[in-house]
Amino acid sequence: MSEDELVARASRIKPLVRLDKDGNRRKTGEFEESDRLVFVKPSEILESYLYAFKTQDIVPVEVPELKVVASFTCYHRYGSYYGFFRPSVDEVLSQIPPSVDLDQVQAFEIKVDSLNISDVYDKFVDRHVSTVILYKMKGGLPSEIESQEVIY
Repeated sequence: MSEDELVARASRIKPLVRLDKDGNRRKTGEFEESDRLVFVKPSEILESYLYAFKTQDIVPVEVPELKVVASFTCYHRYGSYYGFFRPSVDEVLSQIPPSVDLDQVQAFEIKVDSLNISDVYDKFVDRHVSTVILYKMKGGLPSEIESQEVIY
């Protein structure tokens, strides 16, 4: 994917992070009713926005009502050690299936069922594997989020 197309997608489709009822990032497992999704501050789209996630990274803007558009299996590179799960925005945006209408997508979240490396790492493709959920937002992206810079 060209840099221009990747940056264009990153300006229109933003990552969401799931927090549990105590405000901690839900790293794995099933979603719960008490979970909430939050927007995050812009970060380098080629780097992991989840790996060193802190509550200071949250943007205090309400996430609009969401509708699931699609989900797909996504593959992620790792740093110097395959035991570190470091998903990035560019990986997600470049792997959205062509059958998905990008005009219907404003956000995504990454879901993994386990952080046990044998459950997440696929040695045949030398990548971590996740499920990405694509969302449409009622009323579109909030203006504060839509105007975020894309750091490439």
